[in-house]
Amino acid sequence: MTQITHTLWQNLTPPGEAELRYTMRSTGMDPKRWTHLAGEGHSAHSHEYHSVIYCVEGSLRFVLTDEEDRQIELKPGDRLDIPAGIRHLAVAGKDGGAYLEGRR
Repeated sequence: MTQITHTLWQNLTPPGEAELRYTMRSTGMDPKRWTHLAGEGHSAHSHEYHSVIYCVEGSLRFVLTDEEDRQIELKPGDRLDIPAGIRHLAVAGKDGGAYLEGRR
């Protein structure tokens, strides 16, 4: 098992994008925004860096291809930490999805 960390948003009201950007920047990350229409996403790949992802709106399903296609769904405010070298893909939910990604 890898050290992927999925942190659920604990408050009743999801955070706004500005709050998430502030959180990421306060820890030295420069977030990049990604947006996908329903059912769209990106194919399996890995990074040479630790990726930190916050869902901004909609939902996203991440599939960990090296872990028997284990799936993790993100909703607004949820965070996903993916260590370097972990193969994954992402697919937006039925209403599309947007997320911020930073490098650690």
